[in-house]
Amino acid sequence: IMEINLRGWSFKINLLSKEYQHTCKSTGLMLWESARLMASVLAENPNIVAGKRVLELGCGSGGICSMIASRHADQVVATDGDDSSLDLLAKNVASNIESSLLNKLTTKKLEWGNKDHIESIKELSDRGFDVIIGTDVTYIAEAILPLFATAKEL
Repeated sequence: IMEINLRGWSFKINLLSKEYQHTCKSTGLMLWESARLMASVLAENPNIVAGKRVLELGCGSGGICSMIASRHADQVVATDGDDSSLDLLAKNVASNIESSLLNKLTTKKLEWGNKDHIESIKELSDRGFDVIIGTDVTYIAEAILPLFATAKEL
């Protein structure tokens, strides 16, 4: 469990221990520094997401950017393509945000380029999203085109 404090909000995030991070195939089971930085930016600048529909691509199990965004956004959809990451994400969200925000934050499976997954996300916001965020999501060259194609669709 990693404890993170941002602008008066304290998170206790369950994630993969650092000793296993380099041997685990699921990169979504760890909390990357870029996610901490983005969460800090969102916490200090809530106007980025205030009153908007927000989509987080590849949020992994931590979900701290989506949780911070849920304070001010109208709707937040936190996505990842890995089932293990999504299971842990749901637990982290449920244990870290107030119940009043739970109806604004949805977790959903999204493999970039997967038409069924994209359509499922579109059903949550038929007007698309005002803000799309992602941190540490382009470390594999083959993922770049599906990432941008998915973002364009949504």
